[in-house]
Formats: sequence, C-alpha cells, structure tokens
Amino acid sequence: QSTRSAFYVQLGSFDAHGDNSLGGWTGQLLSDTSAALQCFVNDMKTQAIWNDVTIVSSSEFGRTLTSNGQGTDHAWGGNHFLIGGSISGGKIHGTYPD
Repeated sequence: QSTRSAFYVQLGSFDAHGDNSLGGWTGQLLSDTSAALQCFVNDMKTQAIWNDVTIVSSSEFGRTLTSNGQGTDHAWGGNHFLIGGSISGGKIHGTYPD
C-alpha cells in the first residue's frame, strides 16, 4: 500500500481538423474517454477510495472555439478537467470568451 501513487494514461489522435463534431472522430474519442473514466470511477467507488482519488487531464494541444468554416484552427490552450470524490465541481475557472 502506498500513501501517494500516480498513474499515467495516454490517448492521441485528437488533431481531427474538420471532423470535430460529436458525431465524428472527436465524438468517438470523447465517448471512449467517458466510458473509460466511468469504469475507473466505478472501480474506485467499489474499493471505497473514490474520495481519495483525483483525475487530472492535461494536453499541450488546443483548438479555437470559433469555426474557420471547415472546423477549428490550432490554438494556444484547451479545455481540461479535474474529477474526484473530494472535488467541489461545477465551476468554470477563468473567463469564458464571448
């Protein structure tokens, strides 16, 4: 048993250019990510350790929020999330662009 552990997983191919719709390739990747996270969360809850777990997303890649007519362009940042049994969620940090 450890007092602190870190685990790393990776999923690529989000650079889908014009296929950023939820019905396209990006949607499939997000669906796969959601299913994997749900399995992990369920397992942590079964083990009664969910309140001691924090999941952090990270990426060096981002997309613009507005369309260029055929998708979105590369950008300087992206969306990230924190999930955990002790996380007080439901908040957006920073300023949402107009």
